[in-house]
Amino acid sequence: FEAYVMGRTTVVAKKDTVKGDGEISKKGDILTIDYVGRLLQSGTEFDKGTMAFKLGDGNVIPGWEQGLEGLRVGGKRTLKIPPNLAYGERGAGDVIPGNADLSFECELKSVGSGPIAEILMKVGVRRLVLGALFGASFLLPKDLSVRDIISFFGF
Repeated sequence: FEAYVMGRTTVVAKKDTVKGDGEISKKGDILTIDYVGRLLQSGTEFDKGTMAFKLGDGNVIPGWEQGLEGLRVGGKRTLKIPPNLAYGERGAGDVIPGNADLSFECELKSVGSGPIAEILMKVGVRRLVLGALFGASFLLPKDLSVRDIISFFGF
């Protein structure tokens, strides 16, 4: 990790800053990651948030595909990613210049697999719950209060 040289290194460097104690991520798993992305040269933050994706499907940059495999749930890992495994010569809009080395601080929040995990990833938990509530609303008496409905669903 310390031997990473911007503009020269062509592989992902990774450093676990917190060892998780949950399930180990592997190809085919649905990962939910909290992350902060920075330009390695300046430390400028260009993005942060939470993302869910299927590891190995190619829906994220190759540096994430390679760098997040083997991380345990609850673990935190810092990645240094060379341009060839990120956005290359093209960069990403006006936020990430071409040939930029990137740094990501990542925390693995959950690992899932199977069809339900894929549906939750694609639809999102909030939309799924709202859809279920909407569908169930046709089964409930019209004179129920919000409190009654919340109680009905066990919240």
